[in-house]
Amino acid sequence: MACCKITAFYQKLIIRGLVLILITAVVPAVAHDVKIPVVVDTDVALDDLRALTLLLSDGHFQIKAVVTSDGACSPVRGAANIKRALNSLGMDNIPVGVGRELSGPLPPWRSMSEAMGWADIQDLQVESPSITAVEILERVFGDINEPVTYICLGSLSNLADFLQKNPFVKNKIGAVYYYGSLLDNDNLSWNTARDTSSAREVLRSGLDIYTCSRPDSLLLSFDTEIYDSLCRLTTPGAAFLNLLHADEKVQSLLNRNHFIAWDETVALCLIEPATAEFKSVESPQSLYYLESFDRRVARHVYLQTLKRGVINTMGNRRAVIFENFPTDPELFRADIRPLVSELLEHHGPEEWSAVLLTNELHRHLGIYSIIGAKMGICAREILNASLDDLEVISFAGSEPPLSCMNDGLQAATGASLGRGTIRVETTAPAAAAVFVKKDKRLKLEVKKEIIERIRADIKRAIEQYGNLTPAYFAEVRRLSLNYWREMDRKMIFDEFTD
Repeated sequence: MACCKITAFYQKLIIRGLVLILITAVVPAVAHDVKIPVVVDTDVALDDLRALTLLLSDGHFQIKAVVTSDGACSPVRGAANIKRALNSLGMDNIPVGVGRELSGPLPPWRSMSEAMGWADIQDLQVESPSITAVEILERVFGDINEPVTYICLGSLSNLADFLQKNPFVKNKIGAVYYYGSLLDNDNLSWNTARDTSSAREVLRSGLDIYTCSRPDSLLLSFDTEIYDSLCRLTTPGAAFLNLLHADEKVQSLLNRNHFIAWDETVALCLIEPATAEFKSVESPQSLYYLESFDRRVARHVYLQTLKRGVINTMGNRRAVIFENFPTDPELFRADIRPLVSELLEHHGPEEWSAVLLTNELHRHLGIYSIIGAKMGICAREILNASLDDLEVISFAGSEPPLSCMNDGLQAATGASLGRGTIRVETTAPAAAAVFVKKDKRLKLEVKKEIIERIRADIKRAIEQYGNLTPAYFAEVRRLSLNYWREMDRKMIFDEFTD
């Protein structure tokens, strides 16, 4: 057998145009905040919901749709529960499709899967969804040109039906990640055995398929230690999982060490490729099985992903070099230290991260650079844009202090001079910028009263301390901290849309 690490998938993404950089230790270093489009196919067991929460919390996956299959839940009841879950996580904009029912005996745990843990989750009283899984998949793949990763946490029924009706769509499926076994496995996994004919059809389709099931003893346990750790977190994903496991029946199973991170294995392999090593199967198809899985790394990744808690449509930034953006007051200089909690609470983690990067890039605390960061975050919120989604035209010119805005704009939006996604206009400088996302165009301009206040403060600092002296920069630092604290990004800009 030829050894194939998970990086094979990412190499294909490079060929197809997703810019992912892989280092020799098979830990991916993403050049920019790439959003990998994925479809999640699920039978809506408890571990499926944990896996979905991890994918949403990571922030590098754009879930284009969720489709339900017949397994732990019926497809219709599963779709209703998925809608309730997405609503609880603030992601109810993700479309949901319903797969077909299968014949054969129902799993003995179906009644528990459909009911347990849901008592305290808001019931949307949704009508039985009328759109099928195949119709949803046709919409997704019809509207996108880049390869989509298909994440299957249930049987392969939906994918088989979709491919049978749309055989030419294979070139749009970058890879399939499947929590199930190959057909020649002595002990077929539940998902493969549930619909063997569909599994056979998909596994022989020629798609790149990574099967992620392993014996329970070789996988990560979802145990009381992990549960207690996530209960101490306050992120949306952690809060949702805490609520989901609060039912007495679930708690009883948890205390008996019943739960394994079955379907979460797929999510963890995608979030952190260093957890996994795949080997290719000797066959004409591009089939891979999970040969080894690092449970120690997986446990760390599981909790860190929930701790980051990126769940929102805009998508917070994920650190490239360090584990998380620092928030411990002891890590900061004396004048910043007492303000850390206040700044995070009042302005949120995304502005916090953007302003940190801005100030380090700018090499001193500056009023206009901080305004640029606030403006960039505000634009992303209005346009519902992730990092790297926007093209920016700055009117801040090239003369300080106004031009300092440009550093904040780059740090907050991901647009950069190096990538050619920000342009600086030097005629008629103004504290304004235009942000473009596809066919949407937004202009933000700092309110006149804010500009007048800044000019007066800078003039007074120059008169008192001289221009560009150490004492001047110390005063600008003090003023900048005050502006950072006091300026609400939702209140300081005039907004113009085309």
